[in-house]
Amino acid sequence: MNIAVTYGTIIFVTLMSSLVGLSIILGLDAYMDKRRKRIFIAIIVLIFLQIMQNLTEFYFTEYHINPPVRTIFAVLGYSLRPAILVLFAHLLLPQSKHTISWVLVAINVLMHLSAFFTDIVFTIDEVGWRGGPLSFWCLLTSAVLLVYMLGIIIFHYKDKQWKDIVFHVFWLSAVILAVVADSVWNKRQWVDYLTISMVCVSVFSYLWFHNRFVKEYEADIIEKQRMRLVLSQVQPHFIYNTLSSIRNIEGNPDETKRAITEFANYIRGSLAALDGKERVPFSQEISFVKDYVALQQRRFPDHFVVKYDIQDEDFSIPPLTVQILVENAIKHGILVRYDPGTITIHSHSDAENHIVYVGDDGVGFDTETLEKNDRVGLRAVRNRLEYFLGGTVTVESEIGQGTTVTLTIPRTQLYGKEKGEDKK
Repeated sequence: MNIAVTYGTIIFVTLMSSLVGLSIILGLDAYMDKRRKRIFIAIIVLIFLQIMQNLTEFYFTEYHINPPVRTIFAVLGYSLRPAILVLFAHLLLPQSKHTISWVLVAINVLMHLSAFFTDIVFTIDEVGWRGGPLSFWCLLTSAVLLVYMLGIIIFHYKDKQWKDIVFHVFWLSAVILAVVADSVWNKRQWVDYLTISMVCVSVFSYLWFHNRFVKEYEADIIEKQRMRLVLSQVQPHFIYNTLSSIRNIEGNPDETKRAITEFANYIRGSLAALDGKERVPFSQEISFVKDYVALQQRRFPDHFVVKYDIQDEDFSIPPLTVQILVENAIKHGILVRYDPGTITIHSHSDAENHIVYVGDDGVGFDTETLEKNDRVGLRAVRNRLEYFLGGTVTVESEIGQGTTVTLTIPRTQLYGKEKGEDKK
């Protein structure tokens, strides 16, 4: 087996394996929308036909198969390439019909079908392939479509992250280079460079779109968790109990005024989370926690004390994060024990992280049951901290001794996001 055959076999097997693998992964993908799935499937089918056309045309040329049959497969190849490019345009902008592009594809097909009747575009005879006055037509059509897709990238993705634009420009450049390589390199091979580039672009485009849809799915989950957290803070029974405790304050107008102010601040802080803010200053979160603690201490006097040891507050955190942890400590750690308890809130920083501890000396629990019996919003706290800040949540608990929750927030990732995003 000579080198050319070995090389061709390796390329063919690699391309076909990539298409089969991509088809299987597409079928299993639970994140990508159905419309783009259908577009990807159409692209895979057309690229498969393109590969088979390349191989057949190579074989027919090598063994001098009769010209009419070779013409059929040549027309197929010239027709498929622009059609695949339009399908890539549908991936970029699926809501558009791209009517003009499909009209260009149809004209391109008709122009090359003329090879059966005239040599205006090309002809294949016993001597071989010969181009006519409009032999550049397929190349021109492809060039127009590539410019069209570049316009989509520039104008439709101008508000996206620069990485998205760079990715699309990169694969578009790869296709252009492949077209140039096929045009200037006359050496016959099993599969054209353009076909190879289209397989590569299909695989990388799928990975890019899959990653984008996963991020959108995660963002949707985070948003739903945020809404549940907010609603959990303004439950009717909590509001009723708090108002009842304020009503029971008698003969002390200043204390009543202070309680109403704390309640108003608490409601304001809870509803502020509805604004969609991803982060709030840690000092603001602690202020909100103090209002919440004051309200709970009015409802449960002498049941618990909260100690604050705030050594670092020069960072941001998703709203309600610490408040949820304090609420868990009160409800599940302190109030279920017979004697008063203590909750400690501590923050400090080291060279790499901001660190927050929320601990209690309550009843504790078996951490093995944490996933099955999620305490109030703890899973949401973990997900939001990881999603927005790349942080982690560690829970340590011992039955009869208490619980400590540790929040670790990377300095670099936090500051990088704050600088790179507009705050709401």
